[in-house]
Amino acid sequence: MLISETNYYNSGLWAFQICFADINFASGYKRQLLTQPSLSIFPFFHMAIKMNQILSRAFILFSALSISAVSSMAFQDPQSVDLVHVNLPNNDAYSSIRGAYGGAGFAIAISLIYSFSKHTQKALAFLMLLWVFYALSRLLTIVQEGPLGHFGNFWIKAESMLFLIACALYVWTKQSLRPGKSVEQR
Repeated sequence: MLISETNYYNSGLWAFQICFADINFASGYKRQLLTQPSLSIFPFFHMAIKMNQILSRAFILFSALSISAVSSMAFQDPQSVDLVHVNLPNNDAYSSIRGAYGGAGFAIAISLIYSFSKHTQKALAFLMLLWVFYALSRLLTIVQEGPLGHFGNFWIKAESMLFLIACALYVWTKQSLRPGKSVEQR
């Protein structure tokens, strides 16, 4: 049913609609403030989320490239992973290094590259586990076999720092997300 312009103004519908629109606007604004205080009140919060996203992805990519570098050395020539001066006496030793450092390393790197844009938080959680278990392996070596050399001491510190960076980025990502939203959806 159409209402003519004069009947519309005479009927008072216009006042009701304006009042209703004000209530909707106010409640919508209030709802926006309650659900998205960061975007409407703190403009720099959005920039912090983007910074988190950039740093997290850069860290994931750096980790994937680091693992890929060692993997490519192990694939091409397992003896070239001679950073710890281990002599590979037979084909089984070559196969083990090629499989553990080459194949598994590439699988890890590929999964990190895949996760880097779609599942950033899960990739950070995985990197926390990866780096802490590398460091714990070296710590176990210290406990059972004795002190590490220069190479081992450098890498236990590096892996511990990578673990702490992954933890910090993971916590920062988790705190900046609303339930059910990912960094990419903001």
